[in-house]
Amino acid sequence: MPNFGTKEQCDRWSDLIPMMTWELWLAREMMVDHPLPWQKPQINLTPGRVAQGFGTIIATLGTPASAPKPRGKSRLLATRQN
Repeated sequence: MPNFGTKEQCDRWSDLIPMMTWELWLAREMMVDHPLPWQKPQINLTPGRVAQGFGTIIATLGTPASAPKPRGKSRLLATRQN
């Protein structure tokens, strides 16, 4: 359990944990179980197992951000090559 400095931080954490668990529960339908070598395959995935593979869901969904644009050579790189 994290150590919080203020009551407000504790309240925010207490609000955040159920929302994260609910998000993982809703994502079960999108998840394909890829157990680690020591884990048994599961049919009904737990929130922990969904969290384990949540990165694949995020990679599938993508991001609304555009790709970074190259801006040429940095000054540091240009001075080292001269």
